[in-house]
Amino acid sequence: MQRASRTFLFCASYGFTALLLLATMASAQYNASVDGTVTDTSGAAVSGATVTVTNQDTGQSQTVTTSLEGFYHVSALPPGRYTVTASFSGFKEETI
Repeated sequence: MQRASRTFLFCASYGFTALLLLATMASAQYNASVDGTVTDTSGAAVSGATVTVTNQDTGQSQTVTTSLEGFYHVSALPPGRYTVTASFSGFKEETI
């Protein structure tokens, strides 16, 4: 009886670990990210630009500021269709 319960516990813990691993993998598959670089017409990086990523279906958005190199990164986005808007004082706002 003791051997059977140890076998059961081993299988149960193995199954639970596999389930956690699958849940983590599934969760990772449903999150996306958007990144890029904001530049002006001459190709120079725009530092401090505001970038807003908006889900077209839900209206939820995340806003970030570009780095010194003009780089931005928005993560943990659920699946959906998105628009990306960049703005900076003195420049025309751009949406893609």
